[in-house]
Amino acid sequence: MLDECDNAGLIELDLEIAEVLTGFPYSIADVKETYKNRLFQITEDVWFIPKFIYFQYPKGLSNTDNVTKNVVNKLQKYNLLTKDLDLLETYRISNIDIQVIYKDMDMVKEEVKEKAQPKNKFKIIPPTIEMVKERFLELNYSDQSEKFFNYYESNGWKVGKNKMVDWSAAIINWNKNNFNNKPNGTITETKRDRHIRETEAVAELIRNVTSKY
Repeated sequence: MLDECDNAGLIELDLEIAEVLTGFPYSIADVKETYKNRLFQITEDVWFIPKFIYFQYPKGLSNTDNVTKNVVNKLQKYNLLTKDLDLLETYRISNIDIQVIYKDMDMVKEEVKEKAQPKNKFKIIPPTIEMVKERFLELNYSDQSEKFFNYYESNGWKVGKNKMVDWSAAIINWNKNNFNNKPNGTITETKRDRHIRETEAVAELIRNVTSKY
């Protein structure tokens, strides 16, 4: 119903059309009993949803603000506002209900934020080891997936001092930096590759020593 009302929380209910669409007869008494203090009949056809005002305009209404000026005019037309542009006491909701509304607003904001997140799987940081392995195979690179994953997992998935934004691009750069082919087809070990190899060797040595005690 919130989606059907206008920007002032006003909605025109045609009970005859509602009966045709749903197959059930509706009366004004049925509507009032179902929605109680959530929906108020203002005229024969116009109804008001107070919750919409709190949800849509949490900072309040103003007749000088371009966003709410039109809303104020509509509500004043039906005498729903005080002189201070608050809803009349009949249409006000409790502080508890207001807190629930604000919580709902936060949930909506989070949903919008999630939908705005990039859908490109290469921008999902951090990736799983399975995703990294699959990408190495797709690029037909020598399998350095575990070394790549462990290296960036240990540094918090950063490139230099900045957060990584595309791990596929990082794999490509990793491959370029770690596998410079010599003319005879052998592989040159870079400083990064040597550092990782030596770190793994030290870790293995520590594991072997500590396992004996």
